[in-house]
Amino acid sequence: MQIEKEICSDGEAGLDDDALGAAKRAFGISYLYPWQRLVIANIIDAYRSRKAETDDGSAAEADGIAAEAKNITNDAVNEDATEAKNITNDAVNEDATDANDDGTQKSNDGSTTDAAEYGRQIVLLPTGAGKSLCFLVPALLLDGPTLIIYPLLALMADQKRRMEEGGIGNVTFRGNQSAEERAENFNKIKAGAKIILANPEVLQNETLVARLSECAIAHVAIDEAHCVSEWGDSFRPSYLTLGNIIKKLGSPLVTAFTATASPQVLSRIAEVLFDGSARIVRSESDRPNIRYRVEYSCCKKHTALMLAHTEQKPMIIFCGTRVRAEDTARDLTICYGKEAARFYHAGLEKSEKDEIEKWFYDKTDAVLCATCAYGMGVDKKDIRTIVHIDAPNTAEQYIQEAGRSGRDGKDANAILLWSPADTARFSRFPKGSREYAMKEFAETKNCRRQVLLDALGAEKAVCSGCDICDAEKKAEAKERAFRAMPSYKKIRCLVQDRFFRAERDEEFALRFIANHRNAYTKIELEGMLLPLLNERSQKICGLNTWEHDTVSELVFQLEKSGRICIKTFPWKGKVGIPRGGKS
Repeated sequence: MQIEKEICSDGEAGLDDDALGAAKRAFGISYLYPWQRLVIANIIDAYRSRKAETDDGSAAEADGIAAEAKNITNDAVNEDATEAKNITNDAVNEDATDANDDGTQKSNDGSTTDAAEYGRQIVLLPTGAGKSLCFLVPALLLDGPTLIIYPLLALMADQKRRMEEGGIGNVTFRGNQSAEERAENFNKIKAGAKIILANPEVLQNETLVARLSECAIAHVAIDEAHCVSEWGDSFRPSYLTLGNIIKKLGSPLVTAFTATASPQVLSRIAEVLFDGSARIVRSESDRPNIRYRVEYSCCKKHTALMLAHTEQKPMIIFCGTRVRAEDTARDLTICYGKEAARFYHAGLEKSEKDEIEKWFYDKTDAVLCATCAYGMGVDKKDIRTIVHIDAPNTAEQYIQEAGRSGRDGKDANAILLWSPADTARFSRFPKGSREYAMKEFAETKNCRRQVLLDALGAEKAVCSGCDICDAEKKAEAKERAFRAMPSYKKIRCLVQDRFFRAERDEEFALRFIANHRNAYTKIELEGMLLPLLNERSQKICGLNTWEHDTVSELVFQLEKSGRICIKTFPWKGKVGIPRGGKS
C-alpha cells in the first residue's frame, strides 16, 4: 500500500475564495476546517483537471487550469500541522497497483493512473467533523449536479431540510414515486437543481439510471460508505451494485464518506466502488472529548435505569432490538415520568419518527431509547451520554454510534454495558476479527481508546479519557496522597476502604448469598434480594427500580457465569457458592 501524506493548514491562505464564499452564503459558515478544505480542494482539483482534458483549448491553457487547481490543495496543506496532523491520502489495494517514481500508480495492465486525478476518494472523518459540507460546497461550484447516496430515508429528509434552508435546489428520488413526480424532478434538474438525493435501492431502476446518465452528473457522494461492507453482503445487496451504476452514469467523480472504517472495510469499499484503487483522505480517528467506559452488569436493564438517573443528558440508550428499545423506554417513563424517555426504531411510521426526532431535538434532559436506525446522521450536537445496552457487532459500529455524542466539542461519555453473556457471544469470533475487537475493548486491562484505534488501523494516541486510564491516574494520585499521610490517617483510610467501599449490585447479591449459603432456593433467594436491592436504589435515586424479573435476570447471570450454583445432596435445590469460588 502506497501512502501519500498531506498535512492541512489551519489558516485560510490559498483556500478557494469561491468555496468559502459558497459555504458562507448557503450555510452562514465563515470557516472551514483543514480536513474540509482538503477534501473540497481534491474534488475541485479533479473536476478542473478533467475539464481541462476535455476542453478544446490549447495544452498551455489546460496546464494553467491544472496548476491553479493544484495550488488550492498545496496552499491548504502547509501552515499548521497540529490541527489536522494525520490527514493522509492513501492509495488502497497494493495488490492492484505499484508505485512509480513519479508518484503515479501503475495498474496490473500496465497503464498509469492517479487516483486523485480521476476523483476517487474515500474520506474518513470523525462524527461531527462536518463531512456534509465536503460535498455540499463543491456541489454549488460544479457545472453539473451532484448525486448524493444515503443509506436511510431519514438522512435524506434531514439533508433536504438543510439544503432548502440554504436555498439550494434539490430533488429526491425514492421508491413508490409516481411518473409525474419523477418527471417533475427531471424538470428541476434541467432548470438547474444542484443536488440529487437517492438511496441504493432506487438506483436499481435501470430506466431511472439511464435518465440520470443524461443529466451530466459531475460528482457522486456516498454517505456512510461503510454500509457497502456492513450491509452489502447481507440484507442490502444493492450497495454492491454501486460501482457499476457509477459507470453507467458516465463515471463522474466519486467521494465515499465514512466516520469509521477498519483496513478490511476500506479495502472492501475500494473494491466495490473503485475497482480496488482509491485515495484515502484521513483525519484523526480519535474523538478526544469522548470518554469511554465499560460497566460490567449482570442485569443491564437495571443498570440502564440507574445510569439514566446519574449520567448527564440528553442521552441515547442504544438497544439491539425494537422490543428492548420499547421496554427500556417504558421502564424509564414509569420511574422518572412520561416525558423522561421515548423510543425510536425502523418499525415506526415516518410521521412518528419525525415527531420523536423533533421532541428529542428540543430536549436537554431526555433519554431516547433507540436501535441503530437512529445511529447515523443524527444532527443533535449536545448529546452528553451514549449508553449501549447491547454491544454492537463491530468496533466500527460502536465508534460510529458512540460518536453521536459531544458533537458540540464539549465533554461526553460513551458507556458500554457488558455481561457474561456478551463474553460468551463475542468469544465465538476469531481473534483479530472486527467482531472480536469488541470483546478486547470491553475486557482489556489497558487503554480502551487505544483498542478502538488499533481496530481501525489508526494512529497511536495519548488517552484523553477512559475508565481504565482514569482509574490508574486516580490510583497514582491516591498512592501519593497516602504516602504523605501520618500513620493514624493511613490506618483510618485502610479501614474505610475495606468496609465502606462502594459495591456493585451483583457484588452485594454475591455477598448476601455467601453469608446465607445453602439456605434458600432460587425462588426464595429472589424474594429475599428484591427488597434489599430496592433499599439500595432508594438511597441512590429515591425509587424502587428493581422488579422480580430483573432480580431473576441477575440471579440467572450469576449462575450462568459460574459465580453461584444450585446444590445437590445434601442441600438439594439450594443456592450456594461453587467450591473454590470467591464470596
